[in-house]
Amino acid sequence: MYKVNHIKHKTEKSNYLEVNNSDFGIYSRIDLNLGGSLQDLTINNEKIITSENMIYEQHFNSAILFPFVNRLHSGIYNFKNKTYKLFKNKDDEGHAIHGLVYNKTFNMLSFAEQDNKLMINLCYEEMEPDEGFPFKYSVFLTYIFQSNALSLKVSVINEDENEFPFAIGWHPYFFNDDLHNSSLVLNRNAKIFFDERFNYKIDDAKNSSLKIVDNEFDDCYILESNEITLETPTYSIKIEFSTDFNYVQVYIPKNRNFIALEPQTGVANNFNNGLGLKTLKPSESFEKEWKITLLNTN
Repeated sequence: MYKVNHIKHKTEKSNYLEVNNSDFGIYSRIDLNLGGSLQDLTINNEKIITSENMIYEQHFNSAILFPFVNRLHSGIYNFKNKTYKLFKNKDDEGHAIHGLVYNKTFNMLSFAEQDNKLMINLCYEEMEPDEGFPFKYSVFLTYIFQSNALSLKVSVINEDENEFPFAIGWHPYFFNDDLHNSSLVLNRNAKIFFDERFNYKIDDAKNSSLKIVDNEFDDCYILESNEITLETPTYSIKIEFSTDFNYVQVYIPKNRNFIALEPQTGVANNFNNGLGLKTLKPSESFEKEWKITLLNTN
């Protein structure tokens, strides 16, 4: 049986959900004030995602990325012959980064348990947009817990009178204290390289297994399939994408106890370079789902 606790303290500015299921060894924490992000995930008593030693404002751990992913060069873009400028929240680099909802407060709409599954529904409505992205929208998140898996469904609705550009992504960091002996399995048909202005070049990259060892990663790949696998000395997980033709950003921070595997519908600066760019007309919606499955523990 699942237990969901909503913990909220005004003085401590805490506002999060705790999920427990002792039968499945599940513990999770979803921070409503940090964009509804998944800050902790344990499955079968195996720590998969944790916010320990992670500063959210620096790492954006498990942030929902919308309406753009990665970086937007100088925070400037052109849409329908009009130029817009966003706040440069990565000011040391001079760019806007990871969208506009990562620090918004989401509201819990409902939660329900059925057939050993728990579904938690969250929502954020942007009705007073800033001039850098002057469009009204709603973002709905559904976290689905199972005995050995977690799914995240992201739905976006255009609540505005005008069409807008967008991409959607997720920024989970997976914990393991032995990444040196870990590897990634991903069927990729290309690797994307960016210059200093985020113009891109695509090179073929067919091999499917990447040994991590001491290599540095901050790379974007175009996937041939709709899944990737992370194999570590203590556990293996599979990440599935709801549709084909996906992008994934792979990043390892200086603290090499984490690896970010970021599923994305577009790439860095795609408001300008157009790679993976989508548009949403008034009243239209778009949905994407990702699933993390614990394959085994060692």
